[in-house]
Amino acid sequence: MAGTSNRRTGQGKRVVVIQAGPGVRRPDPPEAFTKPERAVWHRIVDACPPDWFTPECAPLLARLCVLIVMSEQLEAKWRAQTLEKREGRIYLEVIRQVANITTKLRLSPQSRYNRFEASTRMKNRVTHRPWETDDDGPHLRVVP
Repeated sequence: MAGTSNRRTGQGKRVVVIQAGPGVRRPDPPEAFTKPERAVWHRIVDACPPDWFTPECAPLLARLCVLIVMSEQLEAKWRAQTLEKREGRIYLEVIRQVANITTKLRLSPQSRYNRFEASTRMKNRVTHRPWETDDDGPHLRVVP
């Protein structure tokens, strides 16, 4: 038998309680992180609700932060035109992994909206920011 859980009655299932509410705080980065990795961790964690990352997501989030820093370092080498061919392939693989983990953690727009909601948001988007005004037209325009 693959498992001990009964699908119909639910017997044998473990119940995991996830703490939520006012006492929830954002997770701290791992101790082994470098300063750039900590900065990426805080940038991601601070952009999400406090209860977005549960303890089981921490290892995946940690890998994402390491991969983002790695991709930034490889991109800097690419911009300086000192990237070797082998490193170029590694860079592309790192970018794929960043996109994959970002989607798995539901951080990308693709994972937050279904296609109908995304279509509605695109139709109703504002094309000009309030601070980007021109003198001969309205300050905000909605795309037709």
